[in-house]
Amino acid sequence: MLRINEPFQPFKEMKIIFLPVYNGGFTVILLFYLHFLSVLSKLKKNYFHLAIFLCMCGGNKIKIIIEIITVLFIFLMRRENKEYLKLTEQGKALIKIREEKTERTIGKIMQTILGSGGVIGKELAKSLKNYNTEIRLVSRNPKKVHPTDDIFSADLTNQQETRNAVKNSQIAYLTVGLHYKTEIWMKSWPVIMSNVINACKEHSTKLVFFDNVYMYGKVDGWMTEETSINPCSKKGEVRTQIAEQLMDEVKKGNIQALIARSADFYGPNAVNTMVSPMVFEKLKNGKKANWILNDKAKHSMTYTPDAGKATALLGNTVDAYNQVWHLPTDRNALTGEEFIKLIAEKYGVNPKYSVLNKFMITIAGLFNSLAKESMEMLYQLEYEYLFDSSKFEKQFFPATTYEKGIEEIVEMK
Repeated sequence: MLRINEPFQPFKEMKIIFLPVYNGGFTVILLFYLHFLSVLSKLKKNYFHLAIFLCMCGGNKIKIIIEIITVLFIFLMRRENKEYLKLTEQGKALIKIREEKTERTIGKIMQTILGSGGVIGKELAKSLKNYNTEIRLVSRNPKKVHPTDDIFSADLTNQQETRNAVKNSQIAYLTVGLHYKTEIWMKSWPVIMSNVINACKEHSTKLVFFDNVYMYGKVDGWMTEETSINPCSKKGEVRTQIAEQLMDEVKKGNIQALIARSADFYGPNAVNTMVSPMVFEKLKNGKKANWILNDKAKHSMTYTPDAGKATALLGNTVDAYNQVWHLPTDRNALTGEEFIKLIAEKYGVNPKYSVLNKFMITIAGLFNSLAKESMEMLYQLEYEYLFDSSKFEKQFFPATTYEKGIEEIVEMK
């Protein structure tokens, strides 16, 4: 039996077959001649050697016929062997290409960010680059974070576009940020969540949902992953509905998913937050900062680079799925006053600020839709807002301190 990559050798392969045909010295001559043929590299010489062979052998016609058949058989076998070697070389080339391709892609998986345009989507994309992964960024007008990113334009309220966006993804991250308007949330969020869940189920894609804490409502004490769901706002009710919808699918075994929850956040380029325009930008430009309602109440804030890093880590941790996680947030929560003073110190300016009361915000709401939409959420700023992330920090990494986070923001700005 021929072994892979071993050329056909007539002397080795054929001697057992032909020994019974001949006897005595003739057998020895034949075997040596067959061996001689086996080392020839060019088949066109075989005709010349056939003539010599026949002259050597002489004898009766039967012997000559057997000899002719023998040499022709050897010739054919050598030709087949040559074709075999040719195919083997082609096979080697294909194997080499396949191995090179495997080397480039082994361990790589497609991870897709649904809603990649916001600060969390961008921080997540930066963090995912630390993993051996291909990244797809999905939004209405996606932009690359890295040169190698795959950008995909899609409207997640459209079922087919959502399915196409999730296709071939091992992990999808839902980080969509809708316009801050209750009517839009009530209309769009259930549709988006249904579309994403169905797409993930169809493509066997894991899902990581980046969530907030609106569903907890007003909480006395620390918010943990075990805090009761008790929304006290319409936006909180929407968040409750979609979070429960997702976890119901998890409980049924229809999907692998997790929820990554964040407190209010601050961070580099986190412009759509309360503290960016009202505190950082004001103090940076030498103006008086603003705070809302209660500057003496402690208020937890999640640093956006931590949020992106932690969300990527959870998504790539097998044991993290099918549960809720609070993203790393410094437990040393600051009051509004302390937060402003720390930022002013880093900028080297006086910590001047004013506190906006409910009446002022109500009046502002007559002219500003964002202020109007914020009215139902004012309880978060009127009372202490304490976010516990000890579950995550014990298993993974500690949160960035407020001092360090603020230093990094000031240096970048």
